[in-house]
Amino acid sequence: MAVLLAWVRQKKIKGLIARLGSLDPGVRDAASRDLVAIGAQAVPALIEELRSGAARTRAIAATLLGRIRDMSAVHALIERLRDEDGAVQRAAASALGDIGAPAVPSLIARLQDADAETRTAAAWALGEAEDTRAVPFLVDRLRDKDLNVRRAAADALGRICDATAVPALIELLHDESTAVRQVAAVALDKIATPPALAALQQWRAERGR
Repeated sequence: MAVLLAWVRQKKIKGLIARLGSLDPGVRDAASRDLVAIGAQAVPALIEELRSGAARTRAIAATLLGRIRDMSAVHALIERLRDEDGAVQRAAASALGDIGAPAVPSLIARLQDADAETRTAAAWALGEAEDTRAVPFLVDRLRDKDLNVRRAAADALGRICDATAVPALIELLHDESTAVRQVAAVALDKIATPPALAALQQWRAERGR
């Protein structure tokens, strides 16, 4: 009987996974809700879809894995940080942020990846997780040769709001990239310690000259 029930459950899960590819948003949303309600038992099938499905359903699968927040999905989600599709990369990074603390050590490790897009996505996900363990590693990435990594690291530090990042963010106000300087300014404004605000005021005054 238990085997039969398990078979029926898996058949239902596979049917719901198939509906994630529907052109009807209502069908996709209903299937998504049902899969999240099923929870951990749906994770293996969602991981399979994340690895082998079409780009749109890979992104949906990543999002649902983030909502379920099962640690067993972390490795597969990290793999998708290098997905060929940008939407899948972003969904995977967001999902890892939703999973939070259990995913942080693996994301920190990815900050050292040879691929700049992976470093960028890992930094973004760490900002979503808002875990202070990542702060010193994100500070290191403020000196990354890739401006998108620097920008993502600065944005993450702003979301984490840890005062120990302030000196490095102040230095970043003089980055060669306008976009990076602007993100550093926003991060300092969020952290809002007296040194952060004083440096920001001076930087803005200098820009107005």
